[in-house]
Amino acid sequence: MCGEPFKDKQTYHTVLLTGEPRPVRYDFCSSCWQRETASGLLQNPQVISYWKGTYIIPPKPTEAIERNTAELLLKKLATTDDPNSHAVVYILALMLERKKIIKLKKRAYINGKTTLIYEHKETGESYTITEPTLTPDQIHIVHASVTKLLEQEIGSQTA
Repeated sequence: MCGEPFKDKQTYHTVLLTGEPRPVRYDFCSSCWQRETASGLLQNPQVISYWKGTYIIPPKPTEAIERNTAELLLKKLATTDDPNSHAVVYILALMLERKKIIKLKKRAYINGKTTLIYEHKETGESYTITEPTLTPDQIHIVHASVTKLLEQEIGSQTA
């Protein structure tokens, strides 16, 4: 095995051998495979399986949701008094908190409801968000709503 990384669309060969505590996999470029098979690798009784494939360089991970889109949507919805948007705003805030874009500054109990006060790390903007009481079924519905709104927002930005 030469140890060279595979190039995009390069043919590779793989062999799976018995091992302890689990099978062991070896990947070979075509020239290393020819050398190994010529030396009798496939006659080894430990060989479980072998196959040939084409290596494809995995795409670089991209954020499923553009950060700016989620921020813009939070700004729009956080200023509305529409009680139907409270759960969506809450989910957006959690997403942005997880990405370390906003930070929870205070948790308060007002009129029997949990109120969260977030601050944007870069701009210092504050967001006051009422924490909704959601059942597991409702969380899936709200998540679908957030996804749809973000897709619409992205669509309107590119149009």
